[in-house]
Amino acid sequence: MKVIENKTIKENLYIEKLDNGLTVMIIPRKNVRKKYIMFGTKFGSIDNKFVLNRRN
Repeated sequence: MKVIENKTIKENLYIEKLDNGLTVMIIPRKNVRKKYIMFGTKFGSIDNKFVLNRRN
């Protein structure tokens, strides 16, 4: 697991790449009651044109 330390704000970022290719990043915070999750993915398509479907 890779650890990136930010001394200015006194937080650590933990990064781990799983066997399935998913990268997980965790920033633990003390005295925080809520938890948040963000999910991002790289994806694409060969169908990249927008077609307006008009019906008369």
